[in-house]
Amino acid sequence: MSQDEFEELLQNEPLDLEYETETGEERYKSLGATRRGRVLVVVWTARRGRVRAITAYPATRRLRALYMQHRSER
Repeated sequence: MSQDEFEELLQNEPLDLEYETETGEERYKSLGATRRGRVLVVVWTARRGRVRAITAYPATRRLRALYMQHRSER
């Protein structure tokens, strides 16, 4: 996943899945899509006033279905 895709996903109204604190740092897990239609799960944090990607991976079938349902409800 590129930085552009990460930004697209966060700007495209992702579905927030989880929040946790790991080693004193807040981490968020979000499910969303890029403009090209890739549905991804991203884990991110805010550091020094900036949003930073930690990891990203393709969504499972179940999570893709959840995201599509979320989109249709908007």
